[in-house]
Amino acid sequence: MAQPNFEPVTQAQRVRPSRMLHVPGYWTAHRPADFKSDRPDSKERGYVYRGHVGPDQGYALKLVHDMLHSDIILKDEESEEDVVAGLAAIATARASSLGRAPVRADISYAAGLFDYDKQVPSTQALEKRKEVFSSAAHDYKVRRRLVASVGL
Repeated sequence: MAQPNFEPVTQAQRVRPSRMLHVPGYWTAHRPADFKSDRPDSKERGYVYRGHVGPDQGYALKLVHDMLHSDIILKDEESEEDVVAGLAAIATARASSLGRAPVRADISYAAGLFDYDKQVPSTQALEKRKEVFSSAAHDYKVRRRLVASVGL
């Protein structure tokens, strides 16, 4: 609300003009440590593949941990950390492609792709699981390849 004309205004109370900041230019990944794309079509499309952006992606880790012993069935030779990281990556990619946070249905979808929801998975699914989930908890590129192999 404006101050009436008859009220005295000290120098410190006067409205000062603000400074306008310039609009930053376009940024590209040109440093040696920036992520490089593993996808062959990324340069054709004009972008570098950096994953899927979506709200509250860390919630997928909690969902996977909650479902781990009830709905997701692991074999003895499988690493729990790798499975959690891989399923969370698939679930967050699916959820962000729909523009929302991950939910239990996304985890169930990811588990169903690799027969983690079955007591006796097919031998083909077991071989695929060993191949794509190996060291997923420790390597970002493995998780990105895993998500890309699903084809969301």
